[in-house]
Amino acid sequence: MCICFANFRTKAAPLCAPFSSALCIFGAGSIPMFFLLPVLIILGLSPALLVWVLAAYFSPEAYDIKPLKMLVVSFVLSVVIGMSVNIELEAGMLSGIVFISVASFALSCVLIPLTIIYKYVRLRLAKNA
Repeated sequence: MCICFANFRTKAAPLCAPFSSALCIFGAGSIPMFFLLPVLIILGLSPALLVWVLAAYFSPEAYDIKPLKMLVVSFVLSVVIGMSVNIELEAGMLSGIVFISVASFALSCVLIPLTIIYKYVRLRLAKNA
């Protein structure tokens, strides 16, 4: 539960903050959940990282796909999508992690062909110039 410190002195029960911070969105208002959150995010992003590593392994050497850089791109895009869609997190932190994991995996599957097409067109234009 997120605590609003301005109202903490006047009321005995903690109130939820009127603003949304990243920790409140993921449901990590308490200290143990704050330390558990990065571990859950890393575990949730591991399928997307596996997809990017396999794409880098099986793509030609000239395309040079960087798996960690593209994983960060898909993670940031999935967080932006989650914020813009205004996901409801009634289940707490785990529903946010599941949404980010599934969204980053889906974005990775969409971004791999787009990245390869972009690099192919860029190499073709460099050869013709």
